[in-house]
Amino acid sequence: MTQKLFLAGAICAISLKALAQPADPSAAREIAKIDGEYSSLSVAKGMPAASVEYFAEHGVAFAPGPVEGKKYWAGRTNFPGTLIWQPIFAFAAGAADLGYTTGIWELKKGNEPLSLAFGHYVTVWARQRNGQWKIALDVGTENPQPPESSPSLQVLPPDVTAGTQP
Repeated sequence: MTQKLFLAGAICAISLKALAQPADPSAAREIAKIDGEYSSLSVAKGMPAASVEYFAEHGVAFAPGPVEGKKYWAGRTNFPGTLIWQPIFAFAAGAADLGYTTGIWELKKGNEPLSLAFGHYVTVWARQRNGQWKIALDVGTENPQPPESSPSLQVLPPDVTAGTQP
């Protein structure tokens, strides 16, 4: 009986590995580029306008609890400053339909050099039927100190089935 269970488990594991699609580094780079464009639009037009543009229809933001992001940001008329961010890691599924970026953010007041707040974020991106990437989930944390340096973008390893994905 134990041998049959082991054999069944091994067959399932091998089958799942064979069906798994490797990660898509070109889609990850595309998501990172779009995340950067989202940050640039936040600087140019403000976080509320940028978020309304980039959130999926039912994408979720945390403010601090879960809310529909597009509706939440459409209702924000008095955002306290300029939110800018930089993706550090990007990853996309092999099917190129889902991915994420994570990085650092800071909130500034106008053009002042000092930050009001800073932290890290994770944004989950979903490809829509029209081919556009939109935000499915966006969450961030505030840190007590800014990061020591501004790391460069890393597209996570392309083959998660080879065990190289952290």
